[in-house]
Amino acid sequence: MFLISVILTLAGMYLYLLLKAMDLTRVPKAVAATISVLLAFSMAAFHLSPYFIRESGIDDSRVDLLFWASYGILGFASILFILFLALDLAVVMWRVGRRLFRLMGAFREKKEKWDMAQDPDKRLFLVRWANLGLTGLALGMTGYGYHEARKRPGVVRQKVPIRGLPSDLEGLRIALVSDLHVSATLKKPFVERVVAIVNHLSPDLVAITGDLVDGSVANIGRDVAPLSRLSAPLGIYFVTGNHEYYSGARVWMEAVRQMGLIVLENEHRIVKRGNGRLLVAGVHDFHAERFYPSHASSPSKALMGAAFHHTRILLAHQPRSIFDAARAGFHLQLSGHTHGGQYYPWQCLVSLNQPYVSGLHRHEDMWIYVSRGTGYWGPPVRLGSPSEITEITLAGA
Repeated sequence: MFLISVILTLAGMYLYLLLKAMDLTRVPKAVAATISVLLAFSMAAFHLSPYFIRESGIDDSRVDLLFWASYGILGFASILFILFLALDLAVVMWRVGRRLFRLMGAFREKKEKWDMAQDPDKRLFLVRWANLGLTGLALGMTGYGYHEARKRPGVVRQKVPIRGLPSDLEGLRIALVSDLHVSATLKKPFVERVVAIVNHLSPDLVAITGDLVDGSVANIGRDVAPLSRLSAPLGIYFVTGNHEYYSGARVWMEAVRQMGLIVLENEHRIVKRGNGRLLVAGVHDFHAERFYPSHASSPSKALMGAAFHHTRILLAHQPRSIFDAARAGFHLQLSGHTHGGQYYPWQCLVSLNQPYVSGLHRHEDMWIYVSRGTGYWGPPVRLGSPSEITEITLAGA
């Protein structure tokens, strides 16, 4: 069902764009519709082809190029789709508004002028220039979005005031990396840059909150390997995201352990800084039980058997874990998953699915920080949601 929904979504987007293009030709409508449907489903198949080729055991630079082509075209097409859809909605609103005003007599004296605007040749001329302009704008936005997605991630510094924080834990710094999405288009050099930035911050603790990879250990394990060079005196912690489960979560958890990272599976560790005791807990992805029933995400289970501590932090990939985290009595949750929307208007859609999209928020008696992500997923495009590595500093309230 998931595969069918992906095919239908992609085909629907391309069908909309192709029908608009065909509308500018003199091809008969029935022929244009048939050609558009065939091309739309062909494009959907093209986007899925690199995944099937890789799963068949073929993994080389040619497959990477196919991924680049697929994601590049998808990024441009999705932006163009959004622009055309916005234009069509504006035109519909304009026509509705114009008819309402006409009913009130506002345009009665200018009727002849409006009738002239319905001239087929003039309409075709306006539509062609509008389409050309939006296509150029989409190309420009795609290019800028590519630059934003591929550039060195910025460091976001965020203080979090926690009531009752002991003095020995004040100023403790956590480097948060989330949604790196190492894949065919984001490889070892980018990971090395991330490692260099994190180590330059000299954090007390590093948290990696899931969606580290898009691909198997066999295909991209060498690209993830630089994470073994991360350094933090209180440990480097990892929890799974939904994309780990698409890529073989159990194998990846073992691979990550071999890199020296601490994988938290509905469990915790207590770290010491002076006389301060910090509990660092981590849960599986919010929907992990769909893949492995034993991986059902549980913040309360992650606290079982906890020794004395002053402050408790939860690492959870999806912000939706906040409700269970609040009931369990955590002080702070660190999450990712949303990418901050990555590019408009997905920010609006993400907010329908997650309680928080990006940044620091107060939730009942605790805090949640949601990272915009360090890498990107799918199209190498970011617009209005720059990538980040976050330096979280604990402070007394």
